[in-house]
Amino acid sequence: MRQGRIAGAALDVYDQEPLPKDHPLLVLDNTIISPHMAYVTEENLTQFHRETVEDIVAWLSGQPIRVL
Repeated sequence: MRQGRIAGAALDVYDQEPLPKDHPLLVLDNTIISPHMAYVTEENLTQFHRETVEDIVAWLSGQPIRVL
């Protein structure tokens, strides 16, 4: 990115979050930095909460679901 071999990048996941204020990515003109939150939509949050409740109820009844 510093050498300009890549025209640009949009990044939302980093090895350290949040990025330190002096991180080199924050000063690059060819880089867009955003927090990792692209998944946050009303539909995703609704599904996440619904499935979380389902998981807890199933586990409490001794029949866990979505087991990894």
